[in-house]
Amino acid sequence: GGGGGGGDGGGGGAGGGRGVENSGGTPEPNGSYLLDDVARHLTDREQRISKAATACVSEFFRWLCDLPFIPMGLMVLLCAPWRARSMYKALGIARRWNPSVDAVAGSSCRWVVFEHLLVAVLDMPIMVLSTVLLITIYRAPVAWKQSHCRPLPEPRLAGDSLLVHWIVLSQVTSLIIDVPFFILALALSLTWRSPTLWRRIRNEIEGPSRRVEVARVLLQVMIDVVAVMSVVLTTVTVWRAAVLWQRIGELKPRGRQET
Repeated sequence: GGGGGGGDGGGGGAGGGRGVENSGGTPEPNGSYLLDDVARHLTDREQRISKAATACVSEFFRWLCDLPFIPMGLMVLLCAPWRARSMYKALGIARRWNPSVDAVAGSSCRWVVFEHLLVAVLDMPIMVLSTVLLITIYRAPVAWKQSHCRPLPEPRLAGDSLLVHWIVLSQVTSLIIDVPFFILALALSLTWRSPTLWRRIRNEIEGPSRRVEVARVLLQVMIDVVAVMSVVLTTVTVWRAAVLWQRIGELKPRGRQET
């Protein structure tokens, strides 16, 4: 009887190791299982809290990066409204490039706004220079032809190319270079070389070629002046006059030729 009691006691001890049975006969978990479960839940919670904190910090940093670009975008909309449509399309392209990577898309959008602001700043002097071309008229048709005949490049991420800016700038530079040649051509129009000058200018299309023709006619006028002075002096001295006029007669062209 005593041995049986001991066995029952041992059974009780074994039962205590497995857990305590409730009134329904189902074993309840002991303290070690509860601690493991609580630790696992605490670990998951800490991970979620850590991820949330990282997201908050990163989004706050991106918000700080966005702050200077907000007034830049407003400046483009207010000071250069003709750039608004291009900027809107470029922002849409930037967002579609990396829709799943918000950091990359945000960086692309910032670059779009910044480049449109730079182009809008460049638009201001180009508008003034375009007005100069329209007032002087001389170079306006050439600029218009170049801007419409040249194939435009494909649209880029940040908007339009600078082809029109380059054309206007190059034509204004050519206009500045043409000013002294234009004044010189007006002065040469008062000389005997005027028909030759304007005939050569009409035959040339490019600006550099016309400048060369003006310079050639100027050189010819200078040579003519020296030649006339030489003829006058030689004729006055008499003894070389006969030989001079004989040689001039031999060099006289047969028929009408352009000089």
